[in-house]
Amino acid sequence: MTEQNLVAVALDKIDKWLKTSGIPESRLGLLACANARAVERVRNGSGSVATLQAILEYIEKNPARGAK
Repeated sequence: MTEQNLVAVALDKIDKWLKTSGIPESRLGLLACANARAVERVRNGSGSVATLQAILEYIEKNPARGAK
């Protein structure tokens, strides 16, 4: 699996979590790494690997419960 595919898989996981939780991507960025633009930067390729890891770790530790 190439790096591009791993990033695509990670972005898909983030998208699914955002949709299920109903939380905006800016809030996820703040919760995961104190940066409201973190998810945006990961999406456009200007985010760091550490930022992506922090977001994925937050998602792993905080499963989406679904929008109410």
